[in-house]
Amino acid sequence: MEISLQQPESIFLPEDYYTPNNVLNFMAEYHNNTIPNPADYSERIWGGMRCIFDCQCDGDVILIESIRSVFRGKGFGSAGLKWLCRLADIHEVVLELAVYPFGSTKPRLSKEQLIAWYRRHGFTGNGRMTRFPSLNTEAIPCQLPESSPLLSHLDT
Repeated sequence: MEISLQQPESIFLPEDYYTPNNVLNFMAEYHNNTIPNPADYSERIWGGMRCIFDCQCDGDVILIESIRSVFRGKGFGSAGLKWLCRLADIHEVVLELAVYPFGSTKPRLSKEQLIAWYRRHGFTGNGRMTRFPSLNTEAIPCQLPESSPLLSHLDT
């Protein structure tokens, strides 16, 4: 008996490429809870412009190409990463990323500070980091920090 692993028709992938359903479900929920960044369509905006992600699926893992907050130093990047980690836990997918500081706007974290930040969110490794799904999704809070009155009208 031969089993055929097929992708949904809406996703274009090479014939010999297989992406597990949990990764596809993660990406579907990620897209449903974010909006495209009009300045860069590879990025998605979460939390009413508070956090911007660039995530791609690569086989059975999710690659985080970038994560940044428009309002730096306010906890929105941490809230966004917690949301992304919780989504990964729910769908039981592995997150991977390469650590490199970018941007010139202060405050900008050094590579060592970024590694420590990612470790606080469950990632392991140095430079190239991996986060395996947690079985306890209730342990990860998924809320935005208190915002200023200027941001209170934005949709969370």
